[in-house]
Amino acid sequence: MTFDPLDHSSNRAVETDAKATLLDVSGLQCPLPVLKTQKALRGLDSGAVLRVISTDPMAKIDIPHFCSEHGHKLLLQEPHGAATAYLVEKGVKKTVI
Repeated sequence: MTFDPLDHSSNRAVETDAKATLLDVSGLQCPLPVLKTQKALRGLDSGAVLRVISTDPMAKIDIPHFCSEHGHKLLLQEPHGAATAYLVEKGVKKTVI
């Protein structure tokens, strides 16, 4: 599947391929990239990988912080053209005893 993260005609739908689910939140500002990332992760199984593309400069702080606070693993954070790409592995849901 080919996907241009800077093509805003994509309506920011979540797309899935064999390796990761793709969430394009380009153009959205804080706090929306993290809120949409959280919502997308809710629909995934533990261990699944979500690829997030964001142009919001605050996401460079917010997404890693969100991952550490909610038990997800940030696998990658790298420049992707005018955006930043993140790979987030969904953590295991904690059971309260």
